[in-house]
Amino acid sequence: MKNSQKGFAIPIIIAVVALLMVGGGAYIYTNNKVEAPANIVDITSNVSTTTPDNIVGGDKDAHGCIGSAGYSWCEMKNKCLRVWEEKCEVDSAIGNATSSDTSDSQLDVQKTVTPIQVQNLSTTDCKTDIVCFVNSISKNILTKVEYTVTVDIFGMMKQTSTNYMEIKKYDGDNLIFYIKNVENSAIYSSSTPQEVITSGQEVYKALKGRDGTCNPKKEDLLTLLSNWEIGSFSTNDWDGKKCEGLYFEPILTNY
Repeated sequence: MKNSQKGFAIPIIIAVVALLMVGGGAYIYTNNKVEAPANIVDITSNVSTTTPDNIVGGDKDAHGCIGSAGYSWCEMKNKCLRVWEEKCEVDSAIGNATSSDTSDSQLDVQKTVTPIQVQNLSTTDCKTDIVCFVNSISKNILTKVEYTVTVDIFGMMKQTSTNYMEIKKYDGDNLIFYIKNVENSAIYSSSTPQEVITSGQEVYKALKGRDGTCNPKKEDLLTLLSNWEIGSFSTNDWDGKKCEGLYFEPILTNY
């Protein structure tokens, strides 16, 4: 019987010792746990005095950008942005258009000016060379000439006329042709009646200084001038060439 009780008492003793050990450890843990909050409270109390509202937005820079939220000022785009969401740069085409050395007027010019030059804007002075005048027209070059021609009229007289001619503009297949009479004279045969001579002189006087403008097709004018070069003239030379002005108006005389 004693042996059985002794055998039973040993586990109890072991259990009591275990309880004491656990209790002692719990006591040490409890003591440590009680002392720790004194330090923790001091730290957390300082943190708790600053609310999230005070952190976000409390560090705005001169441009109003919130650094704590990841925003910074972008001079190129003139706004606050997050660099990982939007790059602080502009497209090269836009950057060139908005650079400080490019004004609005320069941009307007770039938009409206076409690189295609349809004609030479300078005027070639052919002096008295009709061949130069014709060649310039064939190349769509603005040109001018003072052309003098002498015509034998029915063997009765030789009439000399000087006209100033100029190409003012090219307009597709057409052009603007300007002509002005400069001087006229005539040599009459001995058999020419006096009234014819007097009438001719009146016509020359009235014609001097008269001018006009035509809008013919370029090919038609080139044909007309080529005919004049070989001395071929006609009263129908200006038909269908859309001419207007005193040069093309009839002259009335007393004869």
